[in-house]
Amino acid sequence: MLKDWLIRRSFWILTALGIVMEIAFYALSHLTDIQHGLPDFYYYFAHAFAIYILVILYVKFFWGKSFLSVELIVAFGVLFRLTMIFSQPVLSGDIYRYIWDGRVANAGINPYRYVPESNNLAGLRDRAVYSPMNHKDVHTVYPPLMQGIFQATTFFSQSVWAMKLVLLLFDIGIMIMIIALLKHFDRALSWVLVYAWNPLVILEAGWSGHGEVVAVFLMMLGLWFAVKYRPVAAALMLALSFLAKYLALIFLPFVEDIRSRFKVLAAAVLVFVIITVAGFIPFLSAQDYWFLGLRQYSSTWEFNSFVYQYLYDFLKDFYINDPSPYLFGIETDNKARLLTKLILGAIFVAIFTGLYVSFIKKSYASQKQQVLKIAYILVGSVLLLSPTLHPWYLVWIVPLLCFYPNPAWIGFTALITLSYSILTEFLKTGMWQESESILLWQYIPFYTVLIVLFAWNFHQRVFKTHPGERE
Repeated sequence: MLKDWLIRRSFWILTALGIVMEIAFYALSHLTDIQHGLPDFYYYFAHAFAIYILVILYVKFFWGKSFLSVELIVAFGVLFRLTMIFSQPVLSGDIYRYIWDGRVANAGINPYRYVPESNNLAGLRDRAVYSPMNHKDVHTVYPPLMQGIFQATTFFSQSVWAMKLVLLLFDIGIMIMIIALLKHFDRALSWVLVYAWNPLVILEAGWSGHGEVVAVFLMMLGLWFAVKYRPVAAALMLALSFLAKYLALIFLPFVEDIRSRFKVLAAAVLVFVIITVAGFIPFLSAQDYWFLGLRQYSSTWEFNSFVYQYLYDFLKDFYINDPSPYLFGIETDNKARLLTKLILGAIFVAIFTGLYVSFIKKSYASQKQQVLKIAYILVGSVLLLSPTLHPWYLVWIVPLLCFYPNPAWIGFTALITLSYSILTEFLKTGMWQESESILLWQYIPFYTVLIVLFAWNFHQRVFKTHPGERE
């Protein structure tokens, strides 16, 4: 009876909860000093996330596939993001680098060639963009497609809100692709709210304006083409996603069956290579600098990674008194760091190989049904094995949670914001010092729930008794 009452009033219940969330985002949008306003940030974020969880539970237990107000869910999702667009980004300054790279390109200079603090770019500096920008001594890490978006946007406006507005279009595109895939798999369209209303995504895309939404939209479009039996189009979209953020390559082998359709897969791979190479051609004048910033990032930047951090802490004691500069024939100034990365890389290769072997053993139709699940596992593995896990990296996995709404990952999108507590001391003293307790508060609940759910699902698969087998 209660269920019937809730279903009949679902529109008004959803509207009321959306309004309460909007109030929380409106309050967050007015925070301008994170150093002193961090308690307020967590207060309003917690309110928004509590409503978010309540709505997810409502969808799970009270909405069926007949619920048709997906437009209302998307409308509120867009409203939440628009609320944050005109606010000052205080959690991250990455968007200023986007604008800077676009400004450099529009000045006729290859954005890969010079670091921002180079005297060759002195005439482009200002207080609005250059001053708040981080890592002025590092070459840009952003791939060619992102550079094109930066240049096109700043050609019309070099404001933060304009860049956010362009990124919002890709963010909305992600919602559209989620809905299209939900339709394809005959799932309730209301599950799009797992992404559309996720507070972390709204903050990272709408407030901080992170460019992950570009690559994720193209990834979701590529996965859609893959499940629709269009592998070449899927490879094209994955190539564009790769040119936005260097990740989508790992999905390429799963767009087609290598056994029965080898020629089609070969054509898809060829398209991927051609598009990728073509993306770099406009930047040939600085080819020696293409990956310089990325190498600096991958070799020295480590943050908020549980597996990496504890494995590294364990291994470094073995090399304290080892003067040799080589490990397995590789020259390095930190053997423990290199070995940690090699081990984690080997773990990922093992996961990837296991998934691929399982994939090629399935029937062609089953392969298409498994594409999203494989993407979910691969993205999750990359995130958990990476030496660096900023909060906005989770934008990659949230769209896939619409199909696999794992409570551990959904909760982690809230817990990971605890890593922003590092900003208080950094803004005060300039010291970037991680707290072990903050790391544990994020990961212990996450891994506990993840392991319990895995054990339960394993138990259900192995020991479940079919009705016909009961005595």
